[in-house]
Amino acid sequence: MSNHDLTIFRYSTMLTLTRNGISTIAELEAMSNEDIGRLRGLGKRGYDEILAVLGRNNGTIRQSDNTGRR
Repeated sequence: MSNHDLTIFRYSTMLTLTRNGISTIAELEAMSNEDIGRLRGLGKRGYDEILAVLGRNNGTIRQSDNTGRR
């Protein structure tokens, strides 16, 4: 996987990432699951998609964050 190729994501997820200033996979890898969950405009489907691409277990992070999203 290229460190700079966000085209592996659905268009809406890719758009959300770029709007949040994220342009590389390396930037996502450096973020915690909680930080990813706090990205503005990112819904559950996008969150789950990012974690799947990064190979992370989503656990209960989304349920425990305080953003009011599930």
